[in-house]
Order: sequence, then structure tokens, then C-alpha cells
Amino acid sequence: MVIETILFDLDDTLIAEMEWARGGWALVAKQLAPGSGREPAELERMMSGFFARDRRHVFDQLAATLGLDAVALKDCIELYRHAPRPLALLPDAVAALRFAAGRRTGIVTDGDVVTQSTKVACAGVGAHVEVIVYTGALGAGEGKPSPAGFREALRQLQTGPAGAIYVADNAAKDFLGPRRLGMRSVQITRPGGVYAGVPAPAGGEPDALVGSLEELASVVGGWEDERSASAS
Repeated sequence: MVIETILFDLDDTLIAEMEWARGGWALVAKQLAPGSGREPAELERMMSGFFARDRRHVFDQLAATLGLDAVALKDCIELYRHAPRPLALLPDAVAALRFAAGRRTGIVTDGDVVTQSTKVACAGVGAHVEVIVYTGALGAGEGKPSPAGFREALRQLQTGPAGAIYVADNAAKDFLGPRRLGMRSVQITRPGGVYAGVPAPAGGEPDALVGSLEELASVVGGWEDERSASAS
């Protein structure tokens, strides 16, 4: 059976999440430097350290250190989340998207819709896929590991789960939804990825692991040969 549909995650699959983060820290540092008495590079290092300590509260830590008020804190968060910045597709992601171009293609991504759509625009990802599903637009509780985003992508593409796969990096949440629908999945295990080494829950294991998305063509080819052999 042919794998007719390939869906991708966004962060640390097609783009490097840390590239987005560092770009945002640079924007915030440039804005804060004149009034803080600190150089932008020092502020960027500060945010990097805060991220290593508690990635969910970088700007709370920054505000406490610099004495920022609530308005300034909100401005920093808004700038970080939504401001355009240089962002590139990862090199092996380019190869994978080129391979997938002969099939039905899409992205299913969690997170703030404006943030994720800005990433898509900055990296030019939209030119490479047919549909993009932002699970944040589907309603409360519909993000991964819910199958809702995958079901919506398949609906828009008018394809079924049996011939579809999902390629992503975060084993903690990325593969439960596809498996519940009967899709297969591939985990990209990037060294240094934000979720590298995070274990999968029971029933949410990927069907294949790759160290580079350049291996995707081989994995898909093997599955298609396997299914063709079983059908003959």
C-alpha cells in the first residue's frame, strides 16, 4: 500500500525551536538594552540562562532581575512570541519536504496560533505543504496528544489514516493521536532538541526512529515494500 499522506510537526522537526528562541531573545534584548544599563549580548545570555533553569518562565525571571513592571513584561512576551525574525528550514527538513512533495502533505502543530503562523511565514514552510492545522484554533483540549488535529488535516486533504504518517520529535505527546487513528509515525531524534530523550507514554511510541529526515524516504520505502509484499 502506498503512503499517500505525510504530515509533519513544526518545532524541532522542520525548524529549530532554539533558533526561534534565540532570535526572540535578541529582539527583546535590543528593546530593553537602552533603558536597562546592560548590553544586548548580556541580556541575551541572561535569557539563555533563565531558559536552562525554567524554560516556561524566562520572562518572569527576566522581569524580576531587571525590575520590569507588568506592562514592560507583557511587551517583552508579545515581542518574543509574535515578532517576525530570520528563521530557516533545517537542511534535512528541506530534503524531507522535497521527498514528500509527490504526496499529500500537511503540518499539525500545537501552540499559540499567532506564534506558530509567524514561524511558518518566517521559514516559508507554507510553500511546501498543502494544509496547516494549528491545534490552538480547534478549541480547548484539542492539542496533542488529542487526535483532533490529525483528523482535521486528513479531512482537509480528503485522505485516510491507513496511508498516512506523522513525522515529529516529541515522544511525550506527538504519537498517541496518530496511533489512535491508525496512522504510522516517525520520530526525528535531533541531538540538542528541546524534547530530546523525553520518553513516550504507553501506546504512544513511534513506529520508526531516524537521526535525520534524510532517512525518511528509506523508512517510507520500506513500509511500502512491506505492505506490497503482504498484499501479494
